[in-house]
Amino acid sequence: MTMINQLNKSRGFVGTMSSAWWEGFSKRHLCLTLRIAPCVSQQRHISSHSTVLNQYFDVLEETLTEYDLMKKPNCIFNMDETGVAMEPDQPKGIFLKGKRRPMMLSSGLKGQFTVRGGRIRLTFEQ
Repeated sequence: MTMINQLNKSRGFVGTMSSAWWEGFSKRHLCLTLRIAPCVSQQRHISSHSTVLNQYFDVLEETLTEYDLMKKPNCIFNMDETGVAMEPDQPKGIFLKGKRRPMMLSSGLKGQFTVRGGRIRLTFEQ
């Protein structure tokens, strides 16, 4: 309701919407639902676009070919990094029902702790 009230205030509406308003609105618009969406930074949102991902895999293939690593998987290492946002109170948003992973953009400046992990395969030649 806070989101609706802020939107109305910015448009000059005086007063607040009640939860009864949301119930009526959602009954009239069955395709909408109220959910908490994880916040992602603008940069992560841009980098998850399909053209960016396709470009990444094109460059990866070129690099593996250039260094003759296409048939040497034992020389390729995987490193992962994940971050856990320190934002316990994420706002709810209105989304179309059935959307599997709705996202809301955040500033990306909020605190988080990051975990890095790697998997290294050791091979010994005799």
